[in-house]
Amino acid sequence: SNPARFAPTLLSSTAVIDNADTGAEKANDGNRGMSLPYDGCALTNKQDKPWWRMDLGHKLPIAVVRIFGRYDEGSVGTLHEGLQVRIGESTQWEQNAVCDGGQDIALELRAATVINCIGTGRYLFVVAPNAKDAVLGLCEVEVIPRGPASVFEWRAAVGRPFNIGIEGNAFSFDDRIRIVDSLVLCGQPGAYTMTTQVVPRSSPLGDPFISLPAEQAWYDVKIMSRGFYKVCWCSGLASDNCDKGDDFTFVAGYIIVTGEFRTIVGPDILPFNRPADGPERSPVMSTMN
Repeated sequence: SNPARFAPTLLSSTAVIDNADTGAEKANDGNRGMSLPYDGCALTNKQDKPWWRMDLGHKLPIAVVRIFGRYDEGSVGTLHEGLQVRIGESTQWEQNAVCDGGQDIALELRAATVINCIGTGRYLFVVAPNAKDAVLGLCEVEVIPRGPASVFEWRAAVGRPFNIGIEGNAFSFDDRIRIVDSLVLCGQPGAYTMTTQVVPRSSPLGDPFISLPAEQAWYDVKIMSRGFYKVCWCSGLASDNCDKGDDFTFVAGYIIVTGEFRTIVGPDILPFNRPADGPERSPVMSTMN
């Protein structure tokens, strides 16, 4: 997902050009076209240190930023190098840190510029901090957050071990998950406490068993009661040790736990009612736990 699309934006100044859309919102409207006349692009006036700002709405761990610069017949005077990507909690770009990989960026022509931007914050800036009397033009800015790439679903049986595997971006061994009851909201204080239905010795409280840049997993989790559970995820790189519910902001997925059949034949095996002198009949199912 791209949390940048249609997020509130602001330019340090806005150029006025006949028959062209130059507002700040043109840099996150979902149009990757790089021509100002045809597609519209966020464009400043000539000024020192021009910038573009986006409000992501809340503190968010970032993995990658993609920038589509302006490329058309009139783009010769538009900045294509010396840019920075900054992210933080301040509405002033100077007070936010340059994200890792976001220093001294030169934009690609006719293609997206992909920046490995490891950082965390609410406000994301694209700025030219050393430019003088220059124009900043951005046709699209996309953000890929660090963490789960989508909302996953796992199915399990009562008391049976299962694995929680997650795919996404920029994972680390510092990341953590919590399994909570379905009514608990991720990102709220209650998201820190693991549901009591998880078997303590199998509880995924600590490091993931596997953590690669694009996937991680916790193994052999057991839940002792049927029901519908939620998995909240915390970025260990973006928080202080994932030590409070507010850190577990991502809904990584849902767990559906069902009962299992137990018969004298064995778990999940259906006995057959076979009379001594008659044909085989339909299976008889035992009750579920």
